[in-house]
Amino acid sequence: MTFLSIVRRGLHGIRLEEPASVSRDEPAPLPATRIANGWLAGADNAAWGMSILIRAALVAVLLAPAPTLAQPATAARCRDLIASAPLLQDGAATAEAAGGGGCRFTNVTFGFLSRFGYQVASLVERGIPFGPLTAPNGPVSIRIEARGIVLVLHGGQPKLDWLNRQQQVPFDVVLDGSYDPAKGLAVLNELSLEGRAVGRAMLGGEVGDVNAADVPGRAGLRTLELHLDSRRFIVAFLLASLLPFLPDDDPGGAVERIKAQVIAALHVQLPTGGASAATVDAVASFIADFPHPQHVFDLTVTATPLVTVGALEQAVSDLAAAARLMRTLTVTASYAGDPR
Repeated sequence: MTFLSIVRRGLHGIRLEEPASVSRDEPAPLPATRIANGWLAGADNAAWGMSILIRAALVAVLLAPAPTLAQPATAARCRDLIASAPLLQDGAATAEAAGGGGCRFTNVTFGFLSRFGYQVASLVERGIPFGPLTAPNGPVSIRIEARGIVLVLHGGQPKLDWLNRQQQVPFDVVLDGSYDPAKGLAVLNELSLEGRAVGRAMLGGEVGDVNAADVPGRAGLRTLELHLDSRRFIVAFLLASLLPFLPDDDPGGAVERIKAQVIAALHVQLPTGGASAATVDAVASFIADFPHPQHVFDLTVTATPLVTVGALEQAVSDLAAAARLMRTLTVTASYAGDPR
């Protein structure tokens, strides 16, 4: 069996339900309620909110129209841009023109579900268009640097809200990408998160055959690069998103069983794509240490031909398709050194 099918089978039959924080039928519990239930206050909402910000930024890379990028950024245009930003929580943000035709914002707060938000000390963008979003007709690029991000809770309980403010350690997020419609190539140069408390995580890659007017269409992954220099990133930003897929009685045991099955499958499947023994051992060791990496993890995946969304969906549900997909991937990895 392939490692994709192992994950699918490992989760098969587990009751899937949304956490209360994203329930469509009833309001989310206050942070105090989540603490009483053994949750880290706001952790699931934090991961959910960060995923929204990341997806919105990636969509902007594909939709930014080239003609508008030549227009100079003025303070008025920058103020209009931040005023129209989705999820902006209050009007305390300041805006000014920055070098390179971009904008610089300070004291920006984005809110989610009215109970928590992200406060950004400094936000610098270059490449976000002024005006309606349309399909680009020339090469475009975008760069967003968000510095000094902290999670802000509004649970209605002053003591807990104050405690959360004291416990926050700021982190930074950088997004840098480009899209060339003539080549049909979208490049993610950097999507990184870095902070004193969480170390550094960075994702990069290329997607080919991209048609901005028909996404995903034939678009497919060409390369993927992952760098993880952190002991805390998975716990702080990813682990909460797995909770709805785990059984209530023994979540830790379920994770360990799936890890063992995935590692066994990797030792069989990765070599079919030409992966070296060192790469197989690196990936297996990284998974074995999940969710607390003990070393710096680097992973590079090259796909020939491109891996489309349709191919991924088929691989999840079809064992033979998953095996064929693995044979098209060239994987290299290392797992060494002391993480932050």
